[in-house]
Amino acid sequence: MAINIRQMAKMAGISVATISRATNPETRSKIAPATLKKIDALIKKYKYVPNLAARELNNPGIKTIGIVFPYNRDIFYSAYYTHLLSSIANFLLDTDYRFKLILFKQKKRKWDWYDFKIGEGVSGIILTHWFMFFSKKRLQGKWKDVPYVIINDFDKSIKGYFVYEDSFSGGEEAAKYLYNLGHRNVAIITGSHRSSDSNRRQAGFQSFYKDRGIFIDSDSIVEGDFGDNKKTFKAVDDLVRLKRRPTAMFCCNDNIAFAAINRLKEKGVSCPGNISVIGYDDDPSSRNFNPPLTTIRVPLYDLGQRAIEVLLNHIRNKSQREGLYGQSCFPVQLIERQSVKAIISNK
Repeated sequence: MAINIRQMAKMAGISVATISRATNPETRSKIAPATLKKIDALIKKYKYVPNLAARELNNPGIKTIGIVFPYNRDIFYSAYYTHLLSSIANFLLDTDYRFKLILFKQKKRKWDWYDFKIGEGVSGIILTHWFMFFSKKRLQGKWKDVPYVIINDFDKSIKGYFVYEDSFSGGEEAAKYLYNLGHRNVAIITGSHRSSDSNRRQAGFQSFYKDRGIFIDSDSIVEGDFGDNKKTFKAVDDLVRLKRRPTAMFCCNDNIAFAAINRLKEKGVSCPGNISVIGYDDDPSSRNFNPPLTTIRVPLYDLGQRAIEVLLNHIRNKSQREGLYGQSCFPVQLIERQSVKAIISNK
């Protein structure tokens, strides 16, 4: 028979608060040995499991930060998420906070209604891919008194705090590199059209070529997917069938680039022999890929550290009653490897 904390307290003849302290490793040592023995016997007999979320709400001494990731298949094979998670976890290690990973499945209905304080018992939230789960209206000012910081997908119309990489400059750097190696007929495989990161990378890339009198045809800009290889395969198929086949492809993240190169191989098109490919993010796999991938390095670890630092500073500033607003933008860097070759200009 399962029992709750109030029933256990009544059986032991002690307060609910004492039971709570006894089942918390951080406060257990403060309970008298005889009392602990009595509580432990009841826990063993009734297989009692403490409700951590309820404890969080009732005990201000326990502090948790929520980290919201999309619940995608194989998400933890992705270096993007593991880098962010590692940086946040490492930062919290020397603090009195712990973290709680919150995986949201994408549904037609937005999660605007969700109350993180009640539902998760957290003191603050770090959000990724906000556009998948929340409306802009939801991300305005205070979030029912739970502050939040958003990593990437910067949107200046949202009054919140963003920590993001300079996607526009990253797109420009990729374009500059290809242009200087003689590539004039280029293509872009984007991420989701809802991703502002992907859109800014594309905009920066197009802007660089436009400033040099080169306009990229709409047929040469196709949507792939950061996590769906099938969509990227179709994008590659469409580009290879073009009458004027591109000499280079700019992929808006490394996963798209990996899928694109593999698809080119399947179709008998060599990289970089026939078509050069440049990625974005500098996934750890990119250096050992065949061929090693030229890409744009994003300092994901630094983004995660900055996000948690800003959030904790805000939470600890008890005199601050207003929402958390501002932004931190991090520069990116081109990493040259072997997936791009120089060609004679066809200008």
